[in-house]
Amino acid sequence: MTEEKRGDDTPLFAYHEGLHIEFKQEWTSTILRTVAAFANTEGGRVFLGIDDNKRIVGIPDNEIDSLQRKCGSTIRDTLGITPRIEVVTLHSRKCIKITTPPSLVLVPCKEKNNPPQYFIRIGAQTRIMTPKDLTYFGKKREAIVADWDNKQRSFEKDIDAKASPIPAYIEKFIAGFLSSNYRSDILTPPGCYETSGPPNITPGYANSLIPVAAMFEHRFAFYYWALWARETLTSEESINSFFPPNLFSLDAHNDFGGDCDFKREEFDHIAYDKTNEMALFSWLRLHPMNDGQIYPAVMLNLVGDVYLLNRQYRNIPKEFRTRYYTDRYGNIHRIKYVDSLRRLGSALDSPNKSTYAYQDRFYLDIDLDFFFYGRDLSKLQKWSPAKIQKYFTKDADVVKWLVRNVGGITFALEPSYTLGISNSLQQYDVLQKLFFTHDPLCDWKACDWKERWKR
Repeated sequence: MTEEKRGDDTPLFAYHEGLHIEFKQEWTSTILRTVAAFANTEGGRVFLGIDDNKRIVGIPDNEIDSLQRKCGSTIRDTLGITPRIEVVTLHSRKCIKITTPPSLVLVPCKEKNNPPQYFIRIGAQTRIMTPKDLTYFGKKREAIVADWDNKQRSFEKDIDAKASPIPAYIEKFIAGFLSSNYRSDILTPPGCYETSGPPNITPGYANSLIPVAAMFEHRFAFYYWALWARETLTSEESINSFFPPNLFSLDAHNDFGGDCDFKREEFDHIAYDKTNEMALFSWLRLHPMNDGQIYPAVMLNLVGDVYLLNRQYRNIPKEFRTRYYTDRYGNIHRIKYVDSLRRLGSALDSPNKSTYAYQDRFYLDIDLDFFFYGRDLSKLQKWSPAKIQKYFTKDADVVKWLVRNVGGITFALEPSYTLGISNSLQQYDVLQKLFFTHDPLCDWKACDWKERWKR
């Protein structure tokens, strides 16, 4: 394929390469390995006409039809699968998108003069499957395939939204809100609400005046962690020396994210203390699948160590259940997955080499989809009020410790994953009646923790 001449005005694609995305400027035989790896992992897309720096160089009109046919026949003949291959227009330039769903049966890649090999996708890399990988992904094929359609629809909708250049009036609008001519705190992300007092900075005391925020989309919790960091900083502190609260998150899914979604240099240009910028970042930059808001909070030192009580715990390889990340300032954060409140208590007492090993304050982050179960989103079952109460009361000592040390709470309603907003609010109502004297999202009533949790 002839490379198009590029200048500084070459548009950039909205996504980075990662677990589900690969860029190629032109067709190469390595694409076969990538397509096989997508089929053997969680599915994904190869974009032809985008280089490694995310620049959309496009494919010449006189080559695109023949290249589309070549992609289809080569993949079908070599791998025995037929992904969807289509011409898409990104920023007025034609590219080819190869969409490969996850396969129920592992797909071998037989290249010329080589025996068949199985490939897998790890982050933005394609590598040969190990026996351990074969066992791990073999067990979860049905769940991965069942989840593909939901992720596919969301991704395609987002691609359509980001495929066209941003109109000049929108760019002007955004630039205006980031300038010094406007109040720096005038924006909040859509569908969010916050009430109560400042962040609790007194460990060991159950403070009734903690901030409580609710949001439709979980990624907007990032905005409030940034907001509370700014409100908590003393005049002598800067964000690089800030000692933020740790984060404890209950979630049905793994929302930590990772470096495959961001380039570290992005964080060098984010002003955490400008709430307008944080609102726009969480709205326009964080992933609309709401599964990557914690990693940037760690990189910006908005939270300390992270403890994730995750219903997908058993699907996470053991070697990834405890990890350490170094943020942009050199602070070390521990990321720890647990499968119960009791295990959280044990994790807090386990050896820890992070910067925040002795931090007692916590932000509590609750995604209400944690209290629903089932693989089919249209047939989810919700926990009964008795089950929710039992879940927290059986490990009451750990819960009481959290109550005494919580600095702020975020609730994600996530109606797409909770059978709609009414069911989500029903589960929220169970939680607020279990823990609080009044609904903490009502400004007109003084709210406090119930005595059973403060003793």
